[in-house]
Amino acid sequence: MAVEKKMPNTDYQVFKYILNGGKIHSLFQPIVSLRTGEVLGYEALSRGPVDSSFYRPDYLFEYAHRIGEVWKLDLLCREKAIDNGSRFIGKKKLFINIDPLSIRDPEFQRGFTKQKLKEFQLNCADIVMEITEKTAIKDYAAFNEMLNSYREQGYSVAVDDAGSGYSGLRTVAETRPEYIKIDMELVRNVDKDRLKWELLKSIRTFSFSAGIQLIAEGIETIDECKKLIELEIDYGQGYWLGKPEKQGKAIAESVKHFIIQWNQNRRKIAQYGAFFQVKDIAVQDQTLSVHHSVKDADALFMNNNHRQGVVILKEDRPVGLIMRNKLEYLRIKAENEIGLFLEKKVEEVMDEQPMIIPDFLSVKEASFKAITRKEENKYDYIVITREGDYYGIISIAALLETAAGCSEA
Repeated sequence: MAVEKKMPNTDYQVFKYILNGGKIHSLFQPIVSLRTGEVLGYEALSRGPVDSSFYRPDYLFEYAHRIGEVWKLDLLCREKAIDNGSRFIGKKKLFINIDPLSIRDPEFQRGFTKQKLKEFQLNCADIVMEITEKTAIKDYAAFNEMLNSYREQGYSVAVDDAGSGYSGLRTVAETRPEYIKIDMELVRNVDKDRLKWELLKSIRTFSFSAGIQLIAEGIETIDECKKLIELEIDYGQGYWLGKPEKQGKAIAESVKHFIIQWNQNRRKIAQYGAFFQVKDIAVQDQTLSVHHSVKDADALFMNNNHRQGVVILKEDRPVGLIMRNKLEYLRIKAENEIGLFLEKKVEEVMDEQPMIIPDFLSVKEASFKAITRKEENKYDYIVITREGDYYGIISIAALLETAAGCSEA
């Protein structure tokens, strides 16, 4: 029985072992329409052996550049991506990362011919060449000449990490891609950072005018996804939508349903304006009963950094609210008796008079009520009821932004 050779020790030996033995595996992450929830395609992500430092693609390619082997590595990654991707891709698109240095290499050209792709039942139109910024492009004229020759065959082009620096913006201007992938640092916390929101709005305006489709990378939360839908970003990619897998998978039905529902809500705002009701934007969040302890409430906040409040129920009816910032304040005050504090019942520390409104109230009416609250309660959750029973919550930010949308309609 053949025994696989043990992995060598030095970085150089390990790298050569990977290169010569084809020890690269591909993972595929879905790129999803933020309008329909349908999968546009999958980005092929290359990884080295799991038990080596080269598992990380950044280190793998940085080392390849250092020893002048980037073309060979790029070729191997591309071959693996096409081979593995062709087994499930169907009518979706396959996004393949391309180092700018590689595109003029004869080996690259041989591997990207129509005949080569036909061996895997793929067409040129199935492939999106994703230009990465691992290497600076020194001669844009020559680079574009080569890129356009591929476009003429039916390939599409995407520019990765746009917005992360001058070089990325210049690549967009010079190559005029079909897709721009927005750097994940701009996407991170876009629901909380107004400056990022404005930057993305400007990028969206530009892309719409230029006829370029946007893909937001690194979506990790439902709130980030909401904001990107509101900004009318075309596509999204990230762990919240779907993790990289050995074989590309459809996204979860719950995620697809959310995308469709949130788009419908946005259309309702534009269509009905002042008639838009709070039930349309309420979120069904986790609650606690009056019998729970402060320790239980504390655990909810500890397990979810984005949760800012929890509604307290008594037989399905909301009777109180605990906001994260206020619980933190009480916790600090009880520092010397923290054990006793955590054992208290939630009804001992909750706000017994939160803003509670029926689900049929209009967004505009709710907004007026919300901003006339006492200063210390202005940013508390708003509790929504249906026939007296708990229905959901709305954050003040979501309420006011929806109201602003109604005003513009």
